[in-house]
Amino acid sequence: MPLVTDLYELDIKSVDVFLELKEKREYVGRLSEAKEKGFVFQYDSSFIRSHNAFAIGPNLLLSDKPIFRESLFPEFVDRIPSRRNAAYPEYCESVGISVDERNPMILLPSLGRRGPSDFIIERVFVLQDEIIPKALRRILEEVPLSQNDLALALDIPITTLWRVLKGSSKDESLLRLVHLYLENTDLWRVLLQFTRGKITQKKYGLLIEYLKQIKTKNSPDS
Repeated sequence: MPLVTDLYELDIKSVDVFLELKEKREYVGRLSEAKEKGFVFQYDSSFIRSHNAFAIGPNLLLSDKPIFRESLFPEFVDRIPSRRNAAYPEYCESVGISVDERNPMILLPSLGRRGPSDFIIERVFVLQDEIIPKALRRILEEVPLSQNDLALALDIPITTLWRVLKGSSKDESLLRLVHLYLENTDLWRVLLQFTRGKITQKKYGLLIEYLKQIKTKNSPDS
């Protein structure tokens, strides 16, 4: 089996809103399903302070507090095409969703991603915290390496590896990089050309052989 699966999973209970300017995008806030019932929108504090800030609509005036509503805010309802529209099935097919889809958190970034305003709606992807620690623990179980050896092989500080193994690292850039090495063992082997002098030749050889076996097992022809 591969060392890792996808690092992120789609959050089907939230969407993010951005303001598209001429040269950049600004993060506006997040629309989510409320815990009890209905919906909640939270403006990003940085956006509220921005000189570009303006409200999404009359039901979503700028506020540093969460805004709740039992039904979907009209500003978002208006972004989703009517099902009575004869072209609705074609719209759904063009973005790869079912005509029976009812979840607004799927409909909005698919059918309502862009509208008449400069606000853009995007999907939210959530980091799966256990993916990286689980894969690294597996390597430590299957290859006779110490945690220090593994940290050196990944070219990261040992204290960073400890946080990753415990699942307490919040550095998503680092986690994406480690995930890239675990997902693409050829890339990790390139890195090892530069880090091999930090571990013994025997352990380097064992790790290289292990990565080759992982690649062979996951090959379509195997």
